[in-house]
Amino acid sequence: MREEITRLMSLQAIDRELRELQAALATVSERSVRLRQEANDYAVELERLQQEEQQSVLARRNLEKELAENEARARSKRMRSNQVRNDKESLAVDHEIESLKETKARQEAELLAMMEASEQRTARIKVLIELTAQRQAELVEAEKESAAQVEDLKISISKQHVDRDLMAKNIDAPLLSRYEMLFSRRAGVAVSEAKGGTGFHMHTADVHVVYMVRGWAKFDYDGVDTLVEAGDCVHQRPGIVHNLYDWSDDMEFMEIIAPADFVTTEITHPAVVAAR
Repeated sequence: MREEITRLMSLQAIDRELRELQAALATVSERSVRLRQEANDYAVELERLQQEEQQSVLARRNLEKELAENEARARSKRMRSNQVRNDKESLAVDHEIESLKETKARQEAELLAMMEASEQRTARIKVLIELTAQRQAELVEAEKESAAQVEDLKISISKQHVDRDLMAKNIDAPLLSRYEMLFSRRAGVAVSEAKGGTGFHMHTADVHVVYMVRGWAKFDYDGVDTLVEAGDCVHQRPGIVHNLYDWSDDMEFMEIIAPADFVTTEITHPAVVAAR
């Protein structure tokens, strides 16, 4: 059993190194991904504003043409006003002139708003052109810098996978499966080395049964020393504070725990336990 634990500890060290290398690989790519996204966002906004500016130029030209035509009609009406000979016709012409003045005022206001919007849009387009070029240049440099790092990390990850496969071949399939489940669920901690005992702790599990396969172990259950020998089966009630503080060299035991996702809490206990 000790040999199996040693192999599992070695496998866990490899798996932790693999996890760190894979995290580093993801981090190396993050800057390039961010720069690429920013460059794309700027380019999309730039294209939209440039299209808006093109449409605005056409609309402004049409409005300027309408304004000029309106001014020409107003001059014509004013000349006609000087030629009319009766009040009725004069009032009609004056009304037309006033209507043309209102139209001119509205058109001039619209034209002014267009020019102000165009000025702001043009300034933003200039900024976006600079930002897009800047991000694209930074992206090229970032990809050059990260390329070597990525290649080194991939080589290291490949080597770790080879080492892991060799180590996993020496571990029984059921034990390996159990280890991999615990490693994934408990943030990379499936096996821990007991030095001087497990320390006082408690579990939230609904069911926790310990069966001693061979050898013996001494537990402290809520201050009560308990010797568990080969063939003994102990049911640890939920929440009981306990500590495995002594054991034989050939100790091997099996645990049945439900549910599998339980929480372990370390406890500061006042009891003094004899050192092994």
